Amino acid sequence: MLESRKIIITGAGSGIGKAIVKECLRHQASVIACDINEQSLNDLKKQLTNRNDALHTYQLDVSNYKEVSNFFEYIKANHSDVESLVNNAGIYLAKSILDYPVDEIDDVLDINVKGYIYFSQLFARLMFRQQREGVITNITSVSGMEGSSDAIYGSSKAAILGLTKSCAMNFSPLIRVNAVLPTMGFSN
Repeated sequence: MLESRKIIITGAGSGIGKAIVKECLRHQASVIACDINEQSLNDLKKQLTNRNDALHTYQLDVSNYKEVSNFFEYIKANHSDVESLVNNAGIYLAKSILDYPVDEIDDVLDINVKGYIYFSQLFARLMFRQQREGVITNITSVSGMEGSSDAIYGSSKAAILGLTKSCAMNFSPLIRVNAVLPTMGFSN
């Protein structure tokens, strides 16, 4: 089902994003992997040398609108056939709301919410301009529904649930928008 698809994945250098990249490549998709950490992207490319023709990397800060805008100029010039976006970039600081300084509140909300908004907006503009169907998958968390001991993180993930529903309404029928809500795994 992913064969021959071209997919943008944010937060692709580690964790869930890295796993999504590997799975997409395993299913013969092409991936544009984005991350703020250039070294993580270089390591990813080295690990996946057998699929380097299908893996493209791009270093950027998802919370910086100018960088995201420049990225979509790159996409228009080099990957205009992209058809899917996985919004995954995020941070979790594991703090009580009582311990958050204002700059860290801003960091979490800028990355976990604004990054998704920026990518969704610019991806949708590209699809609408080209009158092509597309897919957006937002990686959020059960913390967005159930709450979290890190209230700022939980709030950011709740915002993504709302963003997903609103974008689905705004972008229908051209772009399908869904959310995936992972949880922390527990083992005995």
